[in-house]
Amino acid sequence: MLDEAHLRSAIRRSRDKDDTAAMHRDRLAFTRKGIREQEAALDRATEQWSKAEDEDDRRSFEHTRERLKRELRSLRTDLTDLEAYVPSGFSEDEEAALLAFTAETRAGLENATADEKRALIGYLRLEGAVAADPDGPYHVGRHRYRIAWGGEFDLAKFLGSESPNIRKFGIAAERCNEAAVATGPFGLCGATLT
Repeated sequence: MLDEAHLRSAIRRSRDKDDTAAMHRDRLAFTRKGIREQEAALDRATEQWSKAEDEDDRRSFEHTRERLKRELRSLRTDLTDLEAYVPSGFSEDEEAALLAFTAETRAGLENATADEKRALIGYLRLEGAVAADPDGPYHVGRHRYRIAWGGEFDLAKFLGSESPNIRKFGIAAERCNEAAVATGPFGLCGATLT
């Protein structure tokens, strides 16, 4: 898991598989374009309203202006909601933070004492689940087993943020999946807390 090339590959596969971020970018662009178009239409309607020669034309342009203003308010609300939404998967900043975290961890493990390694395991909140599996890699007595590992870590330090940015992986992420939380590479599941 600490291999940079493997992590980059998994993040890339996750992005290819999960088009949530791309859809989000498209929706943002579409909404911003809609706002620009509505603003231009409102400007034209206002100009026509100001140049109208009779009351019927003014009233017609006023109704058009009010409709455009309502639509513009709605689009701006949509844009605010879209900008607040964080798509699933890893952003480029989070990817860089994850790679920095793994590089620091990899470097630290080379010379770490047993106590330091235990502290790292505590920081990662590692956990394992053992299950009987006839094809499992672990053979104890007459039975074979598999172990599923998981845990979580906080990317905040590596993102330069004071707000926690918790990422779960392995079996911890599977529980996130069951709770319908979006996942990323290695089953990495994120909860960006603010």
